[in-house]
Amino acid sequence: MTSIFLWSEGPYDDRFISSVIKPLFASKYNTVSVINYARMKNNSVRNYLKAIKQNNDNFLFFADLDDVACVTRKKDDIKQNYGPMADERIIVVVPEIESWYIAGLNSQSRKNMNIRHTGPTDSLDKEKFNILLKKSKYTSKNDFTIEILKRYKLEEARKNNSPLSRFYDRYCSN
Repeated sequence: MTSIFLWSEGPYDDRFISSVIKPLFASKYNTVSVINYARMKNNSVRNYLKAIKQNNDNFLFFADLDDVACVTRKKDDIKQNYGPMADERIIVVVPEIESWYIAGLNSQSRKNMNIRHTGPTDSLDKEKFNILLKKSKYTSKNDFTIEILKRYKLEEARKNNSPLSRFYDRYCSN
């Protein structure tokens, strides 16, 4: 077994990846590290990725789709900014990590947290997430995301978010 580095965009991505995704890789790798690249210089990220590849370690590079037109374009943007990497190493979260947070709540947890969202979260973006936050009983995004993760159910998330389910099937199910 080797190491895997899970690259994330920001603090809420870090929190989600550390809490939900990282444990999925713990039995497959000696070391699982989460690295936030948002505040790193592009050249530093390139050099770090080059060292990972030279050590024959593995990595996944997570990025929100945000306002980019399609996944292919987002992957091209990432490769342009951070250097060559295989498409399968880039995980584009559609549309944004906030959709993966809400996906993991069952109906009882949503009710208890005063979250008025039902069904799939495939199109839930930051703006919709922030509306849910304002209508919930929480006053900060930090508290909100921490409480979501306390109640998070991966199987529920896989039912509620098809991009997350595809990620799981491809990288975590075997």
